[in-house]
Amino acid sequence: MAKSVFDGAFDQLDRAILEELQVNGRISVADLARKIFLSPPAVYQRIKRLERAGMIRQYVALLDYEMADHKALERFISEHLMTLPGIEKIETSVVLNEIKVTTAVALK
Repeated sequence: MAKSVFDGAFDQLDRAILEELQVNGRISVADLARKIFLSPPAVYQRIKRLERAGMIRQYVALLDYEMADHKALERFISEHLMTLPGIEKIETSVVLNEIKVTTAVALK
């Protein structure tokens, strides 16, 4: 069975790193080290260990859905998607509000 942050395989510093990276995946190692009171090389090594262990799968950007307005969507569909071979019809849905606006996992 894979080790997890919940079964004691990782310590409080690992949890602190994971929590900070969930808030800001682009934080520098130096800034992260200052936040959790650890040296930058130690933080870097812990991040690499968490990546190798599979605790950190990837780093992503969360997009602002409100920036893709209806006209831009219509233009994208007609100018790009509908020009692809095999595309005959596209159906879209409108999201009126978001229920969850985070990807963070509770670690405590």
